[in-house]
Amino acid sequence: PLDLVKAAPGVVSTINLATAGPGGLGNISANGARQNSNQAMINGIGNTDTGSNGSLNVTVSIDSVEEFKILTGVYQAEYGRAMGAQINIVTKSGSNDLHGSGYFYHRNDSLNANNWLNNRNGTPRNLFRFNDFGYTLGGPVVIPKIVNGRQKLFFFVSEEFQRQLQPVATKFVTTPTTAERGGDFSNSVDLNGNKIIIYDPTTSGCTGSPCYNGHLPFPNNQIPSARLYGPGVALLKLLPTPNVTNSCSLLGPGASGCVKGYDYQSQYSTQYPRREDLVRMDYNITSNQRLFGHFIYNSNTYQGLEPGPFVFGSNMPIDNIFYANPGHGWAVGHSWTLSPTMTNELNIGSTFNAIRIDTSGTKYTRTASGATLPLLYPSADQEDLVPQVSFSGSHIGNNPTFGTADAPFINHNTTFDLTDNVSKIWGRHAMKFGMYLDRSWKDQTSFGDFNGSYNFNDNSANPYDTNFGFSNAALGVYNSMDQAANMINGQYRYWQLEFYAQDTFKVTPRLTLDYGIRAAWYQPQYDVSLQASTFVASNWQASAAPRLYQPNNTCPAGTVGVVSGRCGFDATTSSYVAAAFIGAIVPNTGSGVTNGISQGGQNGVSNYLQAGRPLQWG
Repeated sequence: PLDLVKAAPGVVSTINLATAGPGGLGNISANGARQNSNQAMINGIGNTDTGSNGSLNVTVSIDSVEEFKILTGVYQAEYGRAMGAQINIVTKSGSNDLHGSGYFYHRNDSLNANNWLNNRNGTPRNLFRFNDFGYTLGGPVVIPKIVNGRQKLFFFVSEEFQRQLQPVATKFVTTPTTAERGGDFSNSVDLNGNKIIIYDPTTSGCTGSPCYNGHLPFPNNQIPSARLYGPGVALLKLLPTPNVTNSCSLLGPGASGCVKGYDYQSQYSTQYPRREDLVRMDYNITSNQRLFGHFIYNSNTYQGLEPGPFVFGSNMPIDNIFYANPGHGWAVGHSWTLSPTMTNELNIGSTFNAIRIDTSGTKYTRTASGATLPLLYPSADQEDLVPQVSFSGSHIGNNPTFGTADAPFINHNTTFDLTDNVSKIWGRHAMKFGMYLDRSWKDQTSFGDFNGSYNFNDNSANPYDTNFGFSNAALGVYNSMDQAANMINGQYRYWQLEFYAQDTFKVTPRLTLDYGIRAAWYQPQYDVSLQASTFVASNWQASAAPRLYQPNNTCPAGTVGVVSGRCGFDATTSSYVAAAFIGAIVPNTGSGVTNGISQGGQNGVSNYLQAGRPLQWG
């Protein structure tokens, strides 16, 4: 149903719902408002993921929608929480008679034409298969001696099954050749198809051509087998072997008409089966009172080799990734006509989603792959996963990537809403008063690189660089490495309370005034486990500040990593280091990077890590 926003003026939507899913809210901009400033509701209950503000916790079949309402302009005071689009979906109810429907929609790639790029490369059509079937059923509930007649209790049920094979655009990647995996770079080329020369970082004193950083080339551009670094070679072997037979990587330097910049291509469709269930009940308590309730359940499970979601995303097939994203929601509402001119509406409800992104195989593990690269904090790697890596630099195009640094990813998001609105007609005034209470629970894995991240890019500032990312890995030379000390699951919470009063005053048949006021209290979102921290200037101590390596232009003979006559220097210890360390912390000095860092609830720091805001008026 979210695709219906495209029919509203002033709305820019880049939603692509060719494949159904809970995303898309973050692709909507109403009258220039930010895309993360929208509020989605279902039967008046908030239905927005309060972590990203860009997706829905639950979705329903479009055949179960009675009303789709979107507000994009200047709102009345009763609408709060977000400044962007206000989107509310009202589901169908049962009626006096039994009504139902059934449907089946089919789409298959055999009915599609191939695209131009695939035709040029001789690649078959993407597999795109969509089987969408479901039903709706609604009517009265008659229970002898308990609920008599067809005017009291009503039900509505909808269920939709989506069997989706989702197409993925063709991926073009550079992966190491079989020879390169064994240390033989005699036939290797750069991203432009030119011969690449690799250098031995253990040599020194070389000047002129063909020297690089004072190093000599490896004889025959081959790394001796005794010098190969086992975990680095295992990492190269983890990547798929080239399959573009006319690539420069396979044909070698100087080949005429060869494909430059990549040597491997893949095109895999991913499975994304979904299910959307809705049960709604309506009960006429009296002629003046009506009660409704709904329950919604979603099943979403993505499985595929590529590209993967925001964690574990890969541009090549290595192992199966799954992305489980179930959701559910419930609501109860009571409408009461207190008098011919006064009504009250009370709604209470909750929505929930969970996310788990992980691999269902073992190929990404250090044990199975043999890519046992050293870690700073081995205990932080929860599932024995290999670090995330990069090889690109200036010589490798279409760098092979996989997002293992912060995997697995676990998320649980629950929102709870309570609203109460009183409407009163008083002469020419239509007045409304109400309140809105929102509670959010968000447990989520941090995005720190707790499995580690290695950068093997070529970099002339690295004194041990071999001039090529794949040969750096084969020799165990890296440009940089980082790792978070722990895998942290934050427990983020907040309350939000708002009140409003508004009046629509019909001054004359041709003039109406609409005015109101809204007050809101926003509790800062905070981590109840108090693992979050921030820098507090008053807690920083000059005496605990670490020393930094300073630039120096008089480097002694034999200093490794001198670049343009510069190196790093620490005056206290009279030590010289490579130029790459200029500005880096001198080991074992000060308190490192923790000086002035304070956790919530400690050293006088608020649990919120910030001051709470006063009551907001608007």
